[in-house]
Amino acid sequence: MTTGSIIITEHKMKIEIKNRYTGDVIFHNESENNCIKLTIEKAVNLKADLSGANLSSADLSGANLSYANLSYADLSSANLSRADLSYADLSGANLIYADLSGAIGNGKKIITIQNKKYHINITKYIIQIGCKNYSHEEWINFDDEKITQMDNGALEWWKLHKDFIFKAIELNFGA
Repeated sequence: MTTGSIIITEHKMKIEIKNRYTGDVIFHNESENNCIKLTIEKAVNLKADLSGANLSSADLSGANLSYANLSYADLSSANLSRADLSYADLSGANLIYADLSGAIGNGKKIITIQNKKYHINITKYIIQIGCKNYSHEEWINFDDEKITQMDNGALEWWKLHKDFIFKAIELNFGA
């Protein structure tokens, strides 16, 4: 399945958002200077049902997706950096390899923790601290040398916050 179709007529660009399972068009937008981010934001503003949308690898950085219905959407490898996902329905959504740096989580599928040094986003499988994005298992198994190589002062920070981060995972996603 493709993410959508881009059709250019005269000076306008039409972008279609397709269902990841059926390939049916679930929303479209045609305008000058159109892009996937503008199309998605328009859909959200119109309260369109984007459940099952194929948004794999889409650049949605900085998008306002609050209250969006993105249940079962494919957001794998999407750029969601600085996106507002507050109150978004992300149940069943695929967020593997999505860039969540600076994003505002919805408190259910994405837990966001603001910290003086790093912005932290946690999903059921991934922890992103600053720009470092690894699985829960990878983070828990990193040795001191690996953490030290990540950033200046990272080891001290990790030792101070590691237990809190894994407690947040346990409380929100189960052990």
